[in-house]
Amino acid sequence: IFGQQPVSHQAAFLLVEELASARVFEAITIAGPMKMDYCGIGSDLTTETLLDLDSVQADKLMGHDVAFCLLGHYPEEVSIVEEMVDETAIELQNHLHCSYIVRMLAEVGCAHVHLLSVAAADPGANTALLRARGKVEDAVVAANFLRAVIYRPGYVKGKNSSCFTDVVTQAFLPAMEIFGPTDVSINIETLVRAIVNTALASKAKDLLVMENSDILHAGGSRGDGLVPELMIHVPKIDDMIAAADKEAAWEAACNPDKEDSVLAMFDFGKDDGEDDAPNNAQRTDAEDGDVFKDIFGSADTRVTRPVRNTSALDSIRQSSRTVPVLGRLVPAQTRDFGVQTS
Repeated sequence: IFGQQPVSHQAAFLLVEELASARVFEAITIAGPMKMDYCGIGSDLTTETLLDLDSVQADKLMGHDVAFCLLGHYPEEVSIVEEMVDETAIELQNHLHCSYIVRMLAEVGCAHVHLLSVAAADPGANTALLRARGKVEDAVVAANFLRAVIYRPGYVKGKNSSCFTDVVTQAFLPAMEIFGPTDVSINIETLVRAIVNTALASKAKDLLVMENSDILHAGGSRGDGLVPELMIHVPKIDDMIAAADKEAAWEAACNPDKEDSVLAMFDFGKDDGEDDAPNNAQRTDAEDGDVFKDIFGSADTRVTRPVRNTSALDSIRQSSRTVPVLGRLVPAQTRDFGVQTS
């Protein structure tokens, strides 16, 4: 289900293309206020139907097991003037239409719903758009679907069209990505790939809320900003140290009788009963691990990374982060839906 907004329409097209090429679903219905005229891969599985968003008929939504709701604006698609002048229209297009469709999907027995929301959406937000989006999230939670996933991406890159607010946001985007390489932005292709991967997962939580970093992870990206792209070309410090150790070991093996006055200083203060430390040529990985274990603790715990926890609502109960909203830096307040999930 898509709308006329740039991100909504383009994401819907890419999503249909991914789902149709995967050929997992028996049929795919493309529903929106206008025709998409999809004729890409797997078009034989697709049918299109027009929706009057002011009065959606239940029979057009009936018989579907999974629904992808992509309706609504994004902050960069709404100018500050529209936000102040046409707040009623924003409420209608981003809350009332979406919430009505969500309730209708629940009534006709749809099992899984995937809602594309925005970062910082909250019913108590200062801006009309974020308030409207937050109300739709609450409607999805209240509908008690068998499975519901809410995606809250940051700035979506790769859109076909831009407005003034979008251009302003893009001007500040590189600076923001330095401080939040996985929290600020995402490519629209990565977003769609994450939705498909999450939708086709064999095991999942009843309610899952994914922030920008979680969506990047599900889409197989380390970050779609400038910093991750540059870091790919920066040599890893572990590789540099390993190369230096290898070179030192080779020199030590070639010059066994060579004395190094600097290294000799490291032996100062040793007990008489202590053996000399092995040279670089004799040092092994196991011995290195023992040294680090004495200093830092177990070598195993030293390299253990925390497992990403994308369980329901855990991803949005993190510390406040900064996201681009209407071309400004606004702290994205975390949300607590107040529900228990399995």
